[in-house]
Amino acid sequence: MQTDRVKLLKFISNFCIGGTERQFVNLSRSIDPSRFELHLACLERRGELLKEIEMSRIPVSEYRIQRLYHPKTFKEQLGFAARLKQNKIQIIHAYNFYGNVFAIPAARLAGVPVVVAAIRDMGPYLTLMKRRAQKFVCRFADCIVVNAEAIRKWLIAEGYSEEKIIVIRNGIDLSRFDGKTNGAGLRHELGLPLHAPLVLLFSRLNPLKGVEDFLQAAAIVTGHFPEVRFLIAGDAIQADYMRDLKGYVVRLGLEKRVVFAGFRLDMPELLSEVAVSVLPSLSEGLSNTLLESMAAGVPVVATDVGGNPEVVEEGVTGLLVPPRNPEAIARALCLLLKDPKLALRLGQAGKKRVIERFSLEHMVRETESLYLNLLKKATHREERLTKKQRGSAEDKERSRRIKFFRDWFEGFVDKPMSMRSTGQSPLPKEYFASTAEFISQTLQLDASSDSVLDVGCDSAMVSRLVAPRSHQFVGVDFIPGMVAQIPKQEIRCASSKSVFFAAADGRSLPFRPHTFSKIYCSGVIHTLPSHQDGVKMIEDLTRVCRPGGAVLVANIPDVAKHMVACLEVLRRGAIADKIKLLISLAIPRWAKNLLLRLGLQSPYRMTLLEYDFNELKEKFEAEGFECQILHFSDKYWSRDFRLTRSNLLIRIPHKARLSRQTAGPEADTNVSTHVA
Repeated sequence: MQTDRVKLLKFISNFCIGGTERQFVNLSRSIDPSRFELHLACLERRGELLKEIEMSRIPVSEYRIQRLYHPKTFKEQLGFAARLKQNKIQIIHAYNFYGNVFAIPAARLAGVPVVVAAIRDMGPYLTLMKRRAQKFVCRFADCIVVNAEAIRKWLIAEGYSEEKIIVIRNGIDLSRFDGKTNGAGLRHELGLPLHAPLVLLFSRLNPLKGVEDFLQAAAIVTGHFPEVRFLIAGDAIQADYMRDLKGYVVRLGLEKRVVFAGFRLDMPELLSEVAVSVLPSLSEGLSNTLLESMAAGVPVVATDVGGNPEVVEEGVTGLLVPPRNPEAIARALCLLLKDPKLALRLGQAGKKRVIERFSLEHMVRETESLYLNLLKKATHREERLTKKQRGSAEDKERSRRIKFFRDWFEGFVDKPMSMRSTGQSPLPKEYFASTAEFISQTLQLDASSDSVLDVGCDSAMVSRLVAPRSHQFVGVDFIPGMVAQIPKQEIRCASSKSVFFAAADGRSLPFRPHTFSKIYCSGVIHTLPSHQDGVKMIEDLTRVCRPGGAVLVANIPDVAKHMVACLEVLRRGAIADKIKLLISLAIPRWAKNLLLRLGLQSPYRMTLLEYDFNELKEKFEAEGFECQILHFSDKYWSRDFRLTRSNLLIRIPHKARLSRQTAGPEADTNVSTHVA
């Protein structure tokens, strides 16, 4: 087996006779095995066409369900997703409503690079709820393949993304209609007169196929051409409908002229005996019956619906009639039966059109090209992401934060200071009050003399509460979104003191040494690319702090980091982790609190970038600093935040006896003026 072949899985409901099923089987048997490693899957391993697949020795997996909205269905989808991941499937192509709704979510859960949906009719049998469900899941597909321009226009009108929709029309195996077949034995088998003209309706029998219109037209034609016989090839899914049709034939007095031939696989032999082929459908995608009839050189009469006009050019390759119009069908039939030369001309023109535009080879070539192009785009997209991830720590951090704030907190960042300074925040107010109290008491802030620096002020709520307890206050953050939105912007706190917000680049603080008397860092170190960057950040804090001052570093979780990590799990994590995370997100706050009180853990806990403060304490003490590890008590911290609650307090000696001296960058002019 070649290891460089593209791993492709195609999914369908079943293998019963039908237009979509026939095209599915033809494409599966014809796709290039040297380029694609093909897998098939279905909801029901049954149908008349299954034998052809089994003869081709293509593996078929079954995922039997009772109905879509059933607990077992979700279990089957998880099993399907696990198989996709295990087999490293690169492309999945699902067909029609049940295939799309079942397979597309599972494919996305498994992280399949390319997901293709197929919609091959206008869904006249779908309820409003089913149409909405299919539209929703198709949003997660990279491409939607349709077999007719009419379906593409209908989907666009329904609100589907126009850019995703690709038209690849049906193709048939032209070698089956080479004119060497002989169907004379069929007349004897079906009890038909040897020389009687045959008018064929070949279709799966249901009310949308216009069979009643065909029978009414047959009653009209019989009055003009009594020797004509009408052949209906196909089975009805519902036995009651077939019984109703046969009763209607009797009521029309056509029992000696209409023959129900049932399901047939010998279409080339059957068409070799047919004078005219009729398709009276009320709704249609792109009909295989039309293509096969035209490929056999048989003139066709079809209703002007769906994709029929894309196959039949009126008066050139066949005749088009309005739907639900038996009289128009009868007139077209009489015209062709009366004028054999016209029938021959239309039949030959139709055959030429099918050879030029609707061959199986053409469809296979277009489909393979689509698969490879989509996979190339997906690979290129993945390579770009990988390249970004391999970039510098600064670029990775900037990209991560920009993406996060644009996608999740865009409205929150657009109005950061005016909104957040008045108390609007996604976190509970008690969190800010307890944190501000802990900072104030630990650093022993003096409102008459202390210059305070808040590193990581993205909430602004803690700043609002701490600022009144200081003489001068500066907040600084490293979020690119804030750099773009609020550089050097002032707000007014409750104490009417001016609070200044600056922006840094995440590598160093924009202040001269010994600028501030007290500094606290509220969790920024958790969002840096590595532990090494976090240590450098703490070293920079000691540089800008005055002798005799203090630096408080809180080892607390960061909401942004948590949500970005959630997204990463959903995108790249194992299926089990994805399930646990989704369950955890669905659990309400009161249920999580109950689990904690019972001593149980919620189904999923996010791992954040944490630090060993004992190790950091030893490091900074070796450099001459006085260090102390403090812990939050329940008085200062909510139980909802279950991660590390430790804090590192670093006191700067009055006399310089440090082993490390750093000369930092020049301060931002506005900042130094404001603080000095």
